[in-house]
Amino acid sequence: MKKLLYIDLFCGAGGTSTGVNTARLHGEQCAEVIACVNHDANAIASHAANHPDALHFTEDIRTLELSPLVHHLQKCRTKNPDALVVLWASLECTNFSRAKGGQPRDADSRTLAEHLFRYIEAIDPDYIQIENVEEFMSWGELDENGKPVSKDRGKSYIKWVNNVKKYGYNFTHRILNAADFGAYTSRKRFFGIFAKNGLPVVFLKQTHCKTGAASLFGTMPKWKPVREVLDFEDEGKSIFNRKKPLAEKTLERIYAGLIKFVAGGKDAFMVKYNSMNQRGKYVPPSLDEPCPTIATQQRLALASVSFLSKQFSGQPDSKNVSVEEPAGTITTIDHHAFVKAQFIVNYRFNNTGHSIEDPAQTICTVGQIGVASCSFIANEYSGGGQLSSIEQPNPAVLTNPKQKLVTVKQHYLMNPQFASNGGSVDKPCFTLIARMDKMPPYLVTTETGEVAIEVYETDSPMTVKIKEFMALYNIIDITMRMLKIDELKVSYGGIEAVKGITFEVPDGKIVTLIGANGAGKSTTLRSIAGLVKPAHGRIHLQGEDITALSPDRIVSKGITLVPEGRHVFPDLTVLENLKIGAYLRKDSLEDDLNWVYELFPRLKERSWQAAGTLSGGEQQMLAVGRALMSRPKIIMMDEPSLGLAPIVVKGIFDIIQEINKQGVTVLLIEQNANMALRIADVGYVLETGRITLTGSGRELLTNEAVKKAYLGT
Repeated sequence: MKKLLYIDLFCGAGGTSTGVNTARLHGEQCAEVIACVNHDANAIASHAANHPDALHFTEDIRTLELSPLVHHLQKCRTKNPDALVVLWASLECTNFSRAKGGQPRDADSRTLAEHLFRYIEAIDPDYIQIENVEEFMSWGELDENGKPVSKDRGKSYIKWVNNVKKYGYNFTHRILNAADFGAYTSRKRFFGIFAKNGLPVVFLKQTHCKTGAASLFGTMPKWKPVREVLDFEDEGKSIFNRKKPLAEKTLERIYAGLIKFVAGGKDAFMVKYNSMNQRGKYVPPSLDEPCPTIATQQRLALASVSFLSKQFSGQPDSKNVSVEEPAGTITTIDHHAFVKAQFIVNYRFNNTGHSIEDPAQTICTVGQIGVASCSFIANEYSGGGQLSSIEQPNPAVLTNPKQKLVTVKQHYLMNPQFASNGGSVDKPCFTLIARMDKMPPYLVTTETGEVAIEVYETDSPMTVKIKEFMALYNIIDITMRMLKIDELKVSYGGIEAVKGITFEVPDGKIVTLIGANGAGKSTTLRSIAGLVKPAHGRIHLQGEDITALSPDRIVSKGITLVPEGRHVFPDLTVLENLKIGAYLRKDSLEDDLNWVYELFPRLKERSWQAAGTLSGGEQQMLAVGRALMSRPKIIMMDEPSLGLAPIVVKGIFDIIQEINKQGVTVLLIEQNANMALRIADVGYVLETGRITLTGSGRELLTNEAVKKAYLGT
């Protein structure tokens, strides 16, 4: 028996409904969503997939005929006679939110709450629960330009609350922050509850607080940092030297984040070498404040920092990489920059440092000055505190190594929505809003290192500012991720070939999908290439949604497919086939033709020959070379070894590795699971349209289930 029956208006894909159905009392489900309404067909389809037992209405709440809903509610009440009915309304917030800024509001959208009255009259709910942005309480009249009238702020809200109370309800509300209850996001929202006279209202008890707290009644932990749930392993690619430069607005947000999260809110700051306050704490004075007293000892210097950035296409969240990770593929074109912050340390005065751009301090007969690096070695024994510069000989290395390289790495989240510089990963994530799939948040990573920053005449003004910041603050890179597949579903007729798979293809890696025939491998590749449209899910390339793009547009974005069976043009020559691979390009093909010929000398020898007269192995080389002529970021290969002799297969896999070494990311489908896993950085096992296993190539090679099913051992 259910205690609460929910009717979910504005239900979306089912977030609230999932929470309701998860509620438990004495270990048993106590609440259930019995009906839901939303005008968006896609939202209702998602909700129905997640909550098939609820009655779904694809309709605007303002026009919905209520008699079917009332009839359904009566049947549910019969099954649960003691249950209370709750009307949940997560009203559209777009035209209340401060994110709207100074833009005009939609007057009709702001009056959706008025349409609740006919639901109250028809359903007679015991509770009405409202969720919205806190600006909902400022609901008032709009002027002729669609802007809120300041003097009428909150009048419509108060009037509406009083009108609902006339139906016999008491009202109370709270402004609650999700972070206060253990969430990894700081989503602050208005929650209002109307309860029939005599019914209790209880709000959740806060479990966390911003700074943490201790009292006689216990402790309250700090907000959970989003760092705990972020994956820092794949940091992506550089923001520099992209085929399509980042927009200036995006660069501005990156720069704002660097100022806030790397420089501590200031472009630069002063360092006072030999001074502390009365509490024994050092506080560096800002350049935006008056300079402190300059004594004869010259205790002031300008402190700076730096980072490394990859200089080619990708999303802001994948352009910065840590020096603690392996460097990305170094191509023939210099796409990487390494930046290092150095300063002078005076050992004598326990000071914080001295810029190498300034004259050195007095050098005494006893060496008291050294160059400080952002990297150092920490010894893990003998009481601790044993640190040594990487510029000096390493301490004794025991049979059980006790040294670790320590470097500086910083991360922050960039919010591409509105004029935001993002948030620290040591705090809860900022609110993730609807439609953020079009402009997803980026993970920006900065790292110290040793690199030279070059400013070019072609650099945009904001690019120059970012590079200057990098040189100033010893930052190495700003990075972005490559390909990401989210909940991909593909159907042929009524048969679902791919059943909601999610995986990533890290930049510069070899990723393989293995599985039996019919597992959905080729369908996945064809869907990514735009040849088959998915029924559900999203495909992102460097943060951009490419799900709905045509195959030629996808190729222009940097993804090519080498299809199963090669499919060369048999009546055209080798050279003509290669040129077809570059049909979208308008520049010279000479360098890339030479590159393909270096990879496949046999093709150069047979450039004049009709492709249909080549051997199977030669045709496979031609298919790969044709794909490379588009200068892809990602090359997808579907069964490249199919039908080839073992000695030719080995050559093909050697070529795949060589292509990857030269900077091309590889997504590989291969029935020769043994060979594929041996060269793969990441592997996924597909079974009947679902990913059942994932891991590194080496891990899957040693997995007993994989060995038994796919390796014949």
